[in-house]
Amino acid sequence: MSGREVSVKLPHNPRLGRPAKYDWDTLTDGGERVLKEGDDFDCTAESMVILIRRTAKVRRLAVNVSRYSEGDEAFVRVQFYKAEACNASAV
Repeated sequence: MSGREVSVKLPHNPRLGRPAKYDWDTLTDGGERVLKEGDDFDCTAESMVILIRRTAKVRRLAVNVSRYSEGDEAFVRVQFYKAEACNASAV
């Protein structure tokens, strides 16, 4: 399995209205991440993929995301990119 391990869950911050559940600044820094269902996120892998795509759209980023299983464990592989970099390489 390639990618860097990272804890993406955030501690509660009482100064925020609704605390962010995941550390999106870390997740969107351009590194490839492999997230494990139950350890790194609490929803299903399918729901996490949808959430990642929605976050990419809101932050105006491009994203490569896929889900896979190893035995009974589900994983999501994700890497965010600046949308401009993707458009420039397509030219």
